[in-house]
This record gives sequence, C-alpha cells and structure tokens, in this order.
Amino acid sequence: MRLDKYLTDCTGNLRSVIKNDIKKICVTVNGESVRDPGFQIKEMSDVVTYRGETIVYQKNRYYMFYKPMDCVTAKTD
Repeated sequence: MRLDKYLTDCTGNLRSVIKNDIKKICVTVNGESVRDPGFQIKEMSDVVTYRGETIVYQKNRYYMFYKPMDCVTAKTD
C-alpha cells in the first residue's frame, strides 16, 4: 500500500496535507525517514510514525450510535 494512502486512511487528513508532511520529513517507516509519498509499505508489519505518534492500521471501523426515543434516522417515516 502507498504510504500516503495508508496515512490518509488512518488519520483522516487530506492526501495533499499528508504529502506535504511526508516531504517535510514528519514520517518515519521502521525508524527511517521517508520523503516519497509513493513509498510501498506493508500495513500489517511495518511501523509507521507520523508527527511523533505511532500509527496503527485498522481495516474496518465500527461506530455505535445511541438513538434516543425521538430521533429519526430514516429518510422517510
């Protein structure tokens, strides 16, 4: 997977912001600085650090919503 796609999926930032941060050397892969947004990584085995924070890849995210009594979540009743 491309490094910029990986970071976009994990952080929710825009790809243009991620590419600028990669060029400013804010990203390390396995302890080495990377300046190429197209750098190929293995999402399950490589350790990616973005702005000093280790990023953990999650394939799926699940959200729970507490629906109060008067809350309508359908387009039509």
